[in-house]
Amino acid sequence: MSRFWLLAAIWAALLALGFGVVFVAGGGLPTEEQTLEAALHPAPPVDEAAAVRSADTIIRLRYGQFAAAERSVDRRTDFGIDHWVITYVDRANAVLSGVEISIGVTSGVVEVATFP
Repeated sequence: MSRFWLLAAIWAALLALGFGVVFVAGGGLPTEEQTLEAALHPAPPVDEAAAVRSADTIIRLRYGQFAAAERSVDRRTDFGIDHWVITYVDRANAVLSGVEISIGVTSGVVEVATFP
């Protein structure tokens, strides 16, 4: 057997073994419910990027009609509680409508409110 075929056989065996390990040990992709649950409970402390990711996921999975809406991000402190407020506003209709998502920086608590 030539050296090439020996190396090719070893490479193929390692490749098959790698796929086997990933197939047996690897987990599947998360379901939409699991993804939404993770977005509704981000790990504190929540930075701006994590807050926006969570809010975008909530919008995509629960409020799809606002997926293309204008987004704004503010950091506020109300009654001593520091939180991110991500607002999605749809200005296309005659009636202003949108979703406001508040995410606590230190708590990770998510509150969602819609407005007409």
